[in-house]
Amino acid sequence: MQDIKAIRKIIEELSELKQRRRFPLHELAEMFHVDEKTISRWLKMENLPRPVYIPMIKKLIEIDKEKKL
Repeated sequence: MQDIKAIRKIIEELSELKQRRRFPLHELAEMFHVDEKTISRWLKMENLPRPVYIPMIKKLIEIDKEKKL
């Protein structure tokens, strides 16, 4: 399992991406097939995503970075 610090960093990047791209919670929830409340809890660091979601979040962040190049 990944270290909690690394997961928190990934969530911070997801939060920045959400703000920058102005993703509504429901769109992120649809992308990850979770409830909007789940995304909200992740972004507030109330809960951390289960390990299965980490690669998906990383991929979304990676795609966003590639689009900026």
